[in-house]
Amino acid sequence: MVNSIVEILCSADKKELTAKCKRIEIQKTDFTDFILLCKSGLCHLEHRMEFFDFVPEDVQTREEDWDVLNAPPSELNLIESKKSLRRLFKMHGMRKYIVGHLFIESDKTHNPEWHFIFFEINELKDRNNHWSEGAHVHLVNHLFPSIKVQDVWSDFIKNKKTPSSKLHIRFNDPLRK
Repeated sequence: MVNSIVEILCSADKKELTAKCKRIEIQKTDFTDFILLCKSGLCHLEHRMEFFDFVPEDVQTREEDWDVLNAPPSELNLIESKKSLRRLFKMHGMRKYIVGHLFIESDKTHNPEWHFIFFEINELKDRNNHWSEGAHVHLVNHLFPSIKVQDVWSDFIKNKKTPSSKLHIRFNDPLRK
């Protein structure tokens, strides 16, 4: 049986990649097996992973907001306590935990093969995510003509930004159904 992630990443051009992304569903076990293969050194690609917790600036909490959780009941009706509680609940609902996996040829400095797979944790569930087909990950790679790996990785690490050009791939994690 062919590993679903390997099948997708072995595409010869972007047209073939796009077609495979539409028909293949990545299995969680295939994804983790591929990471382990890269980590073992048996694959020509090396694996790097980064993640960040993104909270929109307008709902970021202040240190004193957390004090309201231990406040006596008589203080919970104060205007400042109510504002703190609102910020805490809003922050929790708008927080995004984003993970990025970079697979890149380790021995090639000029035009290496590379694949960047990224997702918000919520996107791994079938419900309550932005894609109508359910659980998914995003992919951008060396087959995208105007995208450079250095820009993608730097934007992700330094600016907490993901590429706007990307392909969606169905993702199956039985534990997240």
